[in-house]
Amino acid sequence: MGKVKPSSTAPPTISAMQKDRITEIAKTYWAPFSDNHEPYSAEIIEDLYKNELFEAGFVKKKIVLLEFSQYLEAYLWPNFGESATDAHVMSIVVMLNEKFRERVPAWTAFINAPANFSLFFNRVLKLALREEGISFIEQNAILTFLVNFVNSVEVDLVRKEIVKLSSLNILANLFPSQRLAILSKSQNFIEQNAILTFLVNCVNSVEVDLVRKEIVKLSSLNILANLFPSQRLAILSKSQKLFKYWNKLETKFSQLPAEEQEPIIFNRTVLWKLLQKFLKVLAFVDDPNTEFEPEAVKYLERFLEFSIDMISLLTTRRFFNQLIIFSHLLVRAAQSDLIKTEVGALFCKLITRLKFYVRFEIDDVNGVALTENEMIQRHYDHVVELQKAAFKFFKERMSTFYLLSASSIDTPKALIQQLSELNEDDLYSFAEYLHLVPTREEKQEYNWPENY
Repeated sequence: MGKVKPSSTAPPTISAMQKDRITEIAKTYWAPFSDNHEPYSAEIIEDLYKNELFEAGFVKKKIVLLEFSQYLEAYLWPNFGESATDAHVMSIVVMLNEKFRERVPAWTAFINAPANFSLFFNRVLKLALREEGISFIEQNAILTFLVNFVNSVEVDLVRKEIVKLSSLNILANLFPSQRLAILSKSQNFIEQNAILTFLVNCVNSVEVDLVRKEIVKLSSLNILANLFPSQRLAILSKSQKLFKYWNKLETKFSQLPAEEQEPIIFNRTVLWKLLQKFLKVLAFVDDPNTEFEPEAVKYLERFLEFSIDMISLLTTRRFFNQLIIFSHLLVRAAQSDLIKTEVGALFCKLITRLKFYVRFEIDDVNGVALTENEMIQRHYDHVVELQKAAFKFFKERMSTFYLLSASSIDTPKALIQQLSELNEDDLYSFAEYLHLVPTREEKQEYNWPENY
């Protein structure tokens, strides 16, 4: 994919629209205002995407012309199938995002012909997870799509896909053995931002059945498969019903042939992999040895918007919130250099908002609302767990710590003062007891990096 060219965003005139190359191609191949169309040509989609959309930086003037000609309804979606190229998928994403921008009905074409919607959504998710050959602008378009997707759960075909992605199974992969790679500074961001925008739009369209169907797939109980066993057990032990259901799911999953396990594994690991990708991009932005990329910051902002929309909906919050907590996204973001800069002002606001929803007054395990007193009690229970860890591992060295009142040690300053004398191994014992990190046995088994 080539270098993005600057382009004017001024609205096109009627005269300019009639003379534009896009209008001529539309008349020849699909426009409803012309007759005797040429047969379908995949090369036309490739040409339009490369030369009129991507190379122009998804400039609105070009997209409006394609929208006016009913490019999505008359050409892209009717000809979408197994053999569709990435350019075909991205063209649909961009056109759908434009409909949301114009505030016109976006899902009509998919509802009228839903057969290939699951295939399309899976293709979008695979593009969202790609780390090479796709720009941040394209991924932002996809995240915007996902946000609209989750916000369309009232639409059946949307809701079905959402459930696939958010089941309990996804917890098994929470600490996969992965090598963190820094994104190449030469990587184009345009496509990744487009993809993120698409995903944001998806989450904001959960009222559309086919959109809700896809989003729900990503956030069901299965996603707990991304966690280490000790972390998953800490969650499931709070609900005997969920614990039994998880065991039932895992038994059923283990009995499936490999070809049937593959789509389940994909759906339950998508959100976790996106969280890991967010952390990689954040590391890229913070790296003083890389050139500043505004679109990379935009990618981070789009992903936070997507995450906020996901956990603000009861349909998708329950288990995805656990992934956010155990990924330590909030901690790493709060300690980043970006959040302290002027360019990171919006990033800071979005992190604050995400933190608000992560700590919202809802029991994620049982799904019930919590009173203010119950929230306060939970906070002090966490402090007491920390004191129990001190009593268990450092009874002599921290003899005063576990005797102090909770209110005297529940601030960062107080905790730093109490824990500053401990070495790294001692601190790991604390974190292990609180299920913030894998146990030492799990760490060795999964090859988790030492600098975690």
